[in-house]
Amino acid sequence: MSSSTGMTDFLELELTQIEGEISGTSNSSVHGFRGSCYYFHYGLQGIDDRGWGCGYRTLQTILSWFLVNRSCSFEMPDLFQVQKLLCDIGDKPASFHHSKEWIGSYECGVVVELLTQVTTRHFKRQPNSIILGCFMSLMESSR
Repeated sequence: MSSSTGMTDFLELELTQIEGEISGTSNSSVHGFRGSCYYFHYGLQGIDDRGWGCGYRTLQTILSWFLVNRSCSFEMPDLFQVQKLLCDIGDKPASFHHSKEWIGSYECGVVVELLTQVTTRHFKRQPNSIILGCFMSLMESSR
């Protein structure tokens, strides 16, 4: 992907549909999505985020799917830009910017909605669970 979208440090992945049952559970299943995306790992973009960056890197991976597959036009934010965005909209205090504080799925959803204009109100549409951040282990187990 070109640097015009801010994506110069990443691992490219081609995703295929991941489906199946979760072992040891009843009436459960795993579903994934199709398309290409870019996997953002710790230490990319010149930021040492070991121990606190997993939510941000999951967010960047999700956002990359929108850039590649949905023709969205935003520049990939780095971790501190995500923090500033959350401060600017009043979700976090100013002291959050340039901190090593974690973000979770709520903050990821807020940023996805702001940058892609796609709703993340999953539970209003269907009342089943979702998991962010485990997709690499799912990719490994599907091979």
